[in-house]
Formats: sequence, structure tokens, C-alpha cells
Amino acid sequence: MPASRRFVLAPGVMAQTALEEAVLLDARSGAYFAANDTATCVLRALLAGQSEAEIVDLLAATFAAPREQLQHDVRGCLDDWLQRGIVVAR
Repeated sequence: MPASRRFVLAPGVMAQTALEEAVLLDARSGAYFAANDTATCVLRALLAGQSEAEIVDLLAATFAAPREQLQHDVRGCLDDWLQRGIVVAR
């Protein structure tokens, strides 16, 4: 997956990001997902239209973690959401 790819929520998926931890609801299946701190940052950046690389940059400025680990975590989060049908590439 190229780092320049961008994602949007899949049709029927709603997100609440105003709280400390974001939540996702898939209205199609009724599945509910609570996001941890990192996934909440990823989701907020995704909703703002940022690319995978831009999301990694944001996390690097927010968390004291090696950049390679952040890239791995962001890619893993996005891959998981893609597999679950929560997001789609745009």
C-alpha cells in the first residue's frame, strides 16, 4: 500500500471523534469499535483527508516512538479497517 494513499469511511460507517477515545459504528452490521489513543489520532487525521504518510508525520510529532514503529502501526490500523470494511481507499 503506497504511503500516499488516502482513505474515507465506508458507506454506512459513522465515527464519533469528539470524545477522548473515538468510536466507530458500522450501521450495516451493528458492529461497534472503540479506538485506542493511536487509532483515534489515525481516525481524526483520516477524516481530515490526510494521507498515510501525513498520518505518520502527525503521530511522530505526537508520540515518542520510533518512526518505523509508527509506520507499522498506522499501516496495521488502516489494513485492519480495510479488511473490516470500515474504510475504503479514495
